[in-house]
Amino acid sequence: EFTIPDIPDNVSGLDNISIGRMNLDMLIDHVRLPISGNDIVTSANLSLKGEQLDGNIQINSAKIEDLSFVNKFNSKKTKKDENVLTKKLNIILNNILRRYVVNINIDMDEPVVVDVPSYLVLKDIYGEIQGSATLTIANGIPTIIGSFNTSEGKFTLNNSEFSVEV
Repeated sequence: EFTIPDIPDNVSGLDNISIGRMNLDMLIDHVRLPISGNDIVTSANLSLKGEQLDGNIQINSAKIEDLSFVNKFNSKKTKKDENVLTKKLNIILNNILRRYVVNINIDMDEPVVVDVPSYLVLKDIYGEIQGSATLTIANGIPTIIGSFNTSEGKFTLNNSEFSVEV
């Protein structure tokens, strides 16, 4: 069940677009997500009821060999970089995120293997990460609470090798 929102004729009216209440259940099983050359296999059981998204995401397996996707989160765009459509889409997405409440548990079947040749000034980044977390978004503010352990962690900086055990 899904209600398609009314799209206003005036572009400035898009700022206040509202998606109707939805009832949607999604079950995915061992779906491969190729993200920036990394290999991630995940399963999920998610339920969207009204304005509440609940569920579980299971990381079945993952190998991270490229951290270039991190740059996308950290990049600062200037006002000149954004066109009118991009600005409108960001406003709509932010309005939607403020409206919905998200509560998703994230677990790992097996450790996520990180094996990155280099990133910024670090070289030979390796480690295995195991853990779980809960992602909550309320009023557009994300919160992640959980615990993660790193084993066999190491990296090289200025020809010196460092170990990471958390």
